[in-house]
Amino acid sequence: MIMNMNTQRVTISLPVYVFTKLKQQVPKRKISSFIGKIVEEKMLSLPTRSIDPVKDFLSLRKEMPSQSEEKIKTAIAHGRT
Repeated sequence: MIMNMNTQRVTISLPVYVFTKLKQQVPKRKISSFIGKIVEEKMLSLPTRSIDPVKDFLSLRKEMPSQSEEKIKTAIAHGRT
């Protein structure tokens, strides 16, 4: 876990059965750090997402099949994009 003394207090809601199990398995006064570690591990395993919507839009070109200019103009003329 990346250690950082700066923290942000948050309120979360958990299903009762999850919280009950959490209290049974994690020592008192350690729940916050346990949840922090779990969330951090999950976040690190997720693919990195850009916060630049233009860059995200342009990256779609790699995922979309190439279309001819004529096909694009026809689709626009029919009101579809």
